[in-house]
Amino acid sequence: MLSFSFQRQQGAGILTFSGDISSHHNEDFKSALMISISNSDKVVVNFDEVSAFDRICVQTFCAAVKIAKRLKKELTFSMVAMTEQARHNGLACSIMGCGICGRKGCLLSQSAAMEAMS
Repeated sequence: MLSFSFQRQQGAGILTFSGDISSHHNEDFKSALMISISNSDKVVVNFDEVSAFDRICVQTFCAAVKIAKRLKKELTFSMVAMTEQARHNGLACSIMGCGICGRKGCLLSQSAAMEAMS
């Protein structure tokens, strides 16, 4: 089961997911991301309470990041939780080669590198 909430805090929208984000719940996941982007110029997605996600989730999130950029908005996420779970599940683009991120490399890998530097 997937549940989510959206709150505004300090000028940003906080979108918090809990439960299972998989292909079974992808439409709800995608809708929540798009609604959040339409309601805030900056959205931070909290995946800390997500118990599982799959390749479809990662691809959907990365596509939403690209959409947000085209709309001149920002979509970021709680890096550690998603990055660690993606690595554990073998979902980094260097492994799965989804191609969404383009030549600049995987969003998850870039976020992991930024997290390590901070």
